[in-house]
Order: sequence, then structure tokens, then C-alpha cells
Amino acid sequence: MFEGLARCAFLAALLHCVGCSVQAVDAKGGVRHEVHPGSEHAVQRPVENTDRRTSAEGSTLRPSSGSSLESRTLADSTYLPTESELIEEAGISAAISDEIVESQDAFSKALRRISSDESRSMEAQDLAKHYRSALERAVGTNGAVENLSCGLSICIGSVTAGSIADHDTWLGHLQEDPGAETYGFIEAIERTGDQFQSRFVFSTDPAIKAIIER
Repeated sequence: MFEGLARCAFLAALLHCVGCSVQAVDAKGGVRHEVHPGSEHAVQRPVENTDRRTSAEGSTLRPSSGSSLESRTLADSTYLPTESELIEEAGISAAISDEIVESQDAFSKALRRISSDESRSMEAQDLAKHYRSALERAVGTNGAVENLSCGLSICIGSVTAGSIADHDTWLGHLQEDPGAETYGFIEAIERTGDQFQSRFVFSTDPAIKAIIER
């Protein structure tokens, strides 16, 4: 039954993301990747329960703007420590982000680390406050914002909703919020009891708008 819901969620996500340019779609992937309107590239996969371990196949997006070493040096000097590990070239590292959102344990560890970074930066705290407010507006009565912590350009968080339809509703509202734009967005959904938890990583920076897969 959940597979049917996942397929419906994928179709709904495509409808929500009318402004996206879909670069590749993998029918078996367990994580959804999106680049929201205003971006040039997108890699998108259907949402699946993260308890299902499936192989990721299909084409990938491989921008080639500079070496990884140069990109990592730039990230280390411009961003906070935890978010710099998620940034590769002009985008979010899919490999590292996938590991974070697919595992509750890895997600909790990454969230603690970025929260610690945030506590040392007023700019990061302001960004987190701004996007938490946007998430709460988007979610409304359709769920609950569990976590959100940000660096200077990357946020990590989670939202629970009572159904896939409720999840798609809040995500659509977030995408449409002109005051809180999101760019690269990577998420996984896991069913926990009668709730659906979305764990996600997203960019708030138009300079980090691609999703880099290697």
C-alpha cells in the first residue's frame, strides 16, 4: 500500500515543482532530489520509505566548475564547518546529504553538529529563525516542524505530517513562499507509526543551487 502512496507522492511532487527543470528521474531511488524555481538543473527521484533499501540507478548531474579540492577550500573558508562538508562546487553533495537523510542516527548527529555551529553565529541563528517561521507557515495545521538548524547557506531539518498529501501540501507552500526561497532540496520520508517524517537538507543560497552527484 505504501508503494502506491509513494508513487502518488512522486506525481504530486512533479505537479508542485512546475518551475523545475527535471534533468533525470530514477524510478527506484529512495531519496527525492529537487532544485526549485530559478535554478538551472534538477535531479529528482521518487519518495520512498527509507526502511526500503534499494539501489540508485539512472543518470546523474555532474557539473564541472573547478576541482573538488578548490571547491572544498572555498567552502571551508566561506561557510560554517558542518555545512561546508555538504557543499561541493556550486551545489549540495548528494552522496553526503543522502547518507544524512536516509538514517535517523546520521540525521541526528548532523543536526547536533550544525546546531552547534549555528549557536556560534548570529547570522546563522537569524537565518534559522527566518526559515523556521517559513516552515511553520507552510506546514500550518498539516503537521509539525520538528527540527531546523542552519549554517550560512544550508539548513537541515525535519517535519512530520499525517499523510503523504499533507506532506506535499506543506512542501508546495514552502516552494511558493517568495520570502523564504529554497534552492537545492534533498529529502527522504520515513513512516513512523501513523506519521510520515520528512528529513531534509536544503540550500537558501542561489549560489548553491545544483545537486552534485558523484
